[in-house]
Amino acid sequence: MSDQTGSTGTEGQSFWQRWISGPPETQNHQSSSDSSSLEQHDEGFLKRYMPTWFFAQENIQITDKTSYHQLTKKQVKILENEAEQSILKGHDTWCWFNQTMNSKNLDMDGVLSVFNTGSATCPLPLVKYPLLLPSSSKKVMLKNSMIIPGVAPTEYLHELPLKTKLANAVKNHYNFPCEKHMYLKQHLQNSFEDASNIIVISLHGFLPDKYEKATVGHLPSSLHLNSEMLKALLPLEPQRVSTFSIECPLDVKHTSTVLNEVVSLLRNWNHIFCDCTRIFIIGTYHSVPLSFFLAQSILNDFGLTKLKSIGILGIDSCLQGYQFWDHSAEITPQSMENPSFQQAKEKGLFDGSSKLQQEVLSSIRNYRDPGSDESKEVLRVLDELLFHHPHIRVTLLGKLYHNFLTISQSLAIDYIHPLIQRRLWCDGNNMNLGYRSLKEVLPNKTIDKLNQEFKVPIPKEREFEVTLINNLLLALNLGHTEFIPLMKELGPFFISRSFNEFTCPGPLKKQLQGELKSWLQERDSKWKDLLPSNSNEDELLPQDINTYSEAFDYIYYRSQRFPDQISLKTSIYDDTSIYEGFVYDTLLTANLQAPKHLVIHHAGNGKVFNRINEYNVVWNFHEAMGAFLQIRNLPSNIADPSITAMIAADNMKNHWFSPTKASFPKSQTEAYNRLNEIWQTYQTWNPSTTGLRQLKKVFSVLQLYDSGQQLQKEVSIM
Repeated sequence: MSDQTGSTGTEGQSFWQRWISGPPETQNHQSSSDSSSLEQHDEGFLKRYMPTWFFAQENIQITDKTSYHQLTKKQVKILENEAEQSILKGHDTWCWFNQTMNSKNLDMDGVLSVFNTGSATCPLPLVKYPLLLPSSSKKVMLKNSMIIPGVAPTEYLHELPLKTKLANAVKNHYNFPCEKHMYLKQHLQNSFEDASNIIVISLHGFLPDKYEKATVGHLPSSLHLNSEMLKALLPLEPQRVSTFSIECPLDVKHTSTVLNEVVSLLRNWNHIFCDCTRIFIIGTYHSVPLSFFLAQSILNDFGLTKLKSIGILGIDSCLQGYQFWDHSAEITPQSMENPSFQQAKEKGLFDGSSKLQQEVLSSIRNYRDPGSDESKEVLRVLDELLFHHPHIRVTLLGKLYHNFLTISQSLAIDYIHPLIQRRLWCDGNNMNLGYRSLKEVLPNKTIDKLNQEFKVPIPKEREFEVTLINNLLLALNLGHTEFIPLMKELGPFFISRSFNEFTCPGPLKKQLQGELKSWLQERDSKWKDLLPSNSNEDELLPQDINTYSEAFDYIYYRSQRFPDQISLKTSIYDDTSIYEGFVYDTLLTANLQAPKHLVIHHAGNGKVFNRINEYNVVWNFHEAMGAFLQIRNLPSNIADPSITAMIAADNMKNHWFSPTKASFPKSQTEAYNRLNEIWQTYQTWNPSTTGLRQLKKVFSVLQLYDSGQQLQKEVSIM
């Protein structure tokens, strides 16, 4: 591949390099075009760079048998230009391929293939990712988050006991329900096999800018997803990793059309699929359904003879559609349930979108209806994958604090199958533990290794919400589906516009900016002229900063005061732990004893916010806690859930997560202890958002109990 890459860069700069170094207005135009609708492109682009005779002089006929080495240098430049123009328009799917056995940057030395161009069948080796804008700032992950119910399956699953194995065999024979959850393998491995050839496919779907900011805030590029996934894979020492970063026009084309384009592009590397042993597919929001369809196509049509496992990671999925929530004082629960309210909100969501984008993206809401064509197709394909391919694993990840998607929607909790694992990412900034507060809770310890992890306790006033959802989600992952109705009722209370920087209410945003300004002015007197030392690790810190608490404080200060020097990575997509857990889901869990079909839970959440339903939430809570006390397979809660704080720059060696193995008392003792913890944490609960404050009032009945034991006695007789 190095020879191919070199051939594109002779005789001066390649077309990509000339474009990237072009006028600022051209770069700005590209940036907006790459993330918006097809109308936003420059028809006169070619004329500014190429004379008209350039294209007429060479006749290019690209077929399936055309080899890159058969092309002249002029033909290569024409194909590069054609591919670049297609990317700018945003009409077609395109793929960036890398193959690596080390930690090299994925934006260097790859192969480009764009659908509906000559490169669709004759991929183009390039020295740099197309249209990548240069950045001089250091990227630093300032981790301040936690994952519930655990990063890895070892924290809440165990091996299959022989007694249970025999009982399941009998139940399977008589078609009785069994195997409600996965089990760990008998012999756990912390590395891949010697001949491991791994494929990672990341899918990024385009969205109109306003739509994206108002819903999910920000979706990462497929290249970013692959780069983070590679950090999780390399410590396990795979023999080879092939990455496909795929950009999809899901805002202007339906999923079925995009699927055909993706499969067509991947055919160029069919020989790599034939030799692969493990496949990982990552999708976000509206590309999650596409990830299921793609997995089906690969398993059925790509001749996989050596495959040992395939994993699918869906982050903030649209699998159960969306519904608009608003806890503003001027919005009543009754008006929120009115169809006109939902229609008005959706109309605002599509402001600035083309008619084609509105038509395509409006189909996402149809996933709310199990009877819609979109839902039926996803359910059919997912059922086929889970039933006929025992080595598949599905991990669904959402955010506990969201401005748009509820817990039940992003985790698709109506989809019941033991091979589906669910986790929630919790941002410490949304739990009264912002970056400026970390200094007060981090140890005043001299820096030994900068990317050291620290466990920080959850603020007492926010423990209850995390403890409650952690236990309910843990029970769901252990196959206890009776908690689904309560999870659906609780989800909307965790919705707040303040959890998204783009939807944060004006008065609150102004208050936060004022507080930040005052904080920066205080730090200016200490640090404004303090520069990093070349002798310090990664040149992030000056010599005077020598403790971890000061390091967090200084790096956050520098990122806010000098953003051109340091840019922080703080989102769910930057947290390596989510990719590590995803890898462990496929590596450490055993196949089911017998195949099982996907089951759909049909209980609705009704009118969540009306006054009558608030009593129903309390009743369902008592009923759920009574059922919780009957669970005998809960892991011992050795330590309270805690937030992980860590500093890591892109050029640092990755801090690999080593999973801990839980112990299981096999009695109801753990359930009683956890319910007592729920009662205790409620006593100090003081949430800051309107929805959670309303939920606190709903659960005020917990104040009537003098102790956790009294609550246990009450719910155990229900």
